[in-house]
Amino acid sequence: MKNKKIILQVLMFSSPLLVLWLVLEYHAWKQQNSYTLRLSEYLESRDRAEVLVLGSSHALGVNATLMGVSALNLANVSQSLGVDRALFLKLSPSLPKLKLVILPISYFSLRYRLKDSPEYWREYFNWHYFGVFGDSKWTSKWDARSLSLALTFRAAEPSYLLKETNWGRKVASWISPPKAQSAAIVDNAVSTSDGRMGAQKPWGQAGSSEDRLRTVHSSMSAANIDYNLNACRDIMSVAKARGVKVVLLTLPVSEEFLIMSQPGIWRERDRAIDLLKKEFPDTVHFEDLKQDIRLTDKDFTNADHLSLDAFNQLSGWLGNEVVKPRLVPK
Repeated sequence: MKNKKIILQVLMFSSPLLVLWLVLEYHAWKQQNSYTLRLSEYLESRDRAEVLVLGSSHALGVNATLMGVSALNLANVSQSLGVDRALFLKLSPSLPKLKLVILPISYFSLRYRLKDSPEYWREYFNWHYFGVFGDSKWTSKWDARSLSLALTFRAAEPSYLLKETNWGRKVASWISPPKAQSAAIVDNAVSTSDGRMGAQKPWGQAGSSEDRLRTVHSSMSAANIDYNLNACRDIMSVAKARGVKVVLLTLPVSEEFLIMSQPGIWRERDRAIDLLKKEFPDTVHFEDLKQDIRLTDKDFTNADHLSLDAFNQLSGWLGNEVVKPRLVPK
């Protein structure tokens, strides 16, 4: 009897919390975010898309509608090459008109895996919305955020959700957001929150690139290079079998970021790209835009992310200079 009484007391105490969590989870599932936006774009354009854009937040703002061709952008925040591979392998069979894939290779790409980053919980987003795992079969670490959307969302931050909601504003004060920098698409705009990764200095202040590089380097490991090369190979093998071209693309970074970054890591990227081009000579191409002279520091929101206006310009350039010439039959 005593044990039953204890169990009943526990249930009476925990039931309201469980109901509250279920209500929050239900609302979180209904909230718009960068993943729901990408999913809706995929469902809407999969039958006609000729170009697929993958990648991390460096490609987040590439505007598919400004490229002058039918394109689909599945880039997202903190997305790794492992996630790119998982998305491509699962979704490419449902893209019947696909002719070209843009696969961004940034400064950090070859040394980065989502499962090792502060935003490892995004693996759950990839599984929940797209049914794929990128760098791990499940969450890499035990963390409730890896199993719950409600505990992951920055519930009331307009920079994270596409829409402010009364629900979001109400719970903002007591749902603790993830301690990680996040960026999201807001009404087709790229926006970054103030972040929780060590108080990076605002862009334009002395030391802002140094802070940004410290954040980037903290999630990089040379042990990940072979894994990411194989992720690229898997994408390219499938693309080759379908006659789809793959453009490896390095997107622009600020001059200060480039000066302060490690030259050896850029050389590492160059060697990897040369190797992939040699292995897939008719499939793989490379475009290096990291020092595009048409852009200045005013075109960046931080040391290595473009502003919305710059992304719109870049989207047109990509369409005219990178995509369209490679879609013309020889």
